[in-house]
Amino acid sequence: MTCGHPEHADHGEHEPLEPIDDATFEALYAIFDDLVDEVMGELPEGVLDYMDNVVLFAEDEPPPEEPGILGVYDGIPLTERGDPWAFVPPDVIFLYRINLIEFSRTAERLREEILTTIVHEIAHHHGIDDQRLHELGWG
Repeated sequence: MTCGHPEHADHGEHEPLEPIDDATFEALYAIFDDLVDEVMGELPEGVLDYMDNVVLFAEDEPPPEEPGILGVYDGIPLTERGDPWAFVPPDVIFLYRINLIEFSRTAERLREEILTTIVHEIAHHHGIDDQRLHELGWG
């Protein structure tokens, strides 16, 4: 199962953003991994306890078939796994740096979008669909 977090919070169509200036882009790119580490360290206690066999990767760009997404969960949600669940490759949560940076445009907003994207993709790992995430305010 692959679930993406589209660039626009309501999952609808969006207007192209004005290009971000090079200096801002480079500054945000330089702090991206540190922001991810901060966000991961501040997730509520116990959240990561249920992230068995899941890895998080940050890549510059999403696959060409999904150019506007900020992140994606690629794996089998916990709700769809059978027993035994062993000797399988890990599920993966991908974050897409360039889209997150261009969408966010400031360090504060980038941190918020990284958090939202990680929570969104963790929710997919737990079997929560986009409709429910919207209802909960994490769409």
